[in-house]
Amino acid sequence: MGWAIRHWNILETRALRDHILMTNGPYSLLDLYPMHFFAWLEGVVREDEEGARIISDLYEDATMSPEDKRRKRIESIMEAQAAFGGA
Repeated sequence: MGWAIRHWNILETRALRDHILMTNGPYSLLDLYPMHFFAWLEGVVREDEEGARIISDLYEDATMSPEDKRRKRIESIMEAQAAFGGA
């Protein structure tokens, strides 16, 4: 979302080009229904390879079971300990 805020003018220009914003409304990205705005924003972010990876990771984390989340957290702690000379 930080990227979206920093580049709001670019997003509005893209929305006009993509016919998301029209002269008979909606007039601003803020006028869109949140679901439509975030779906369109996801499409823009996914155009970049790094952005696509980040969003995919977010979806993966959101759908993980609590046990998988716990295991992944323990693995990341162990990696950090190894990287910084810990146990």
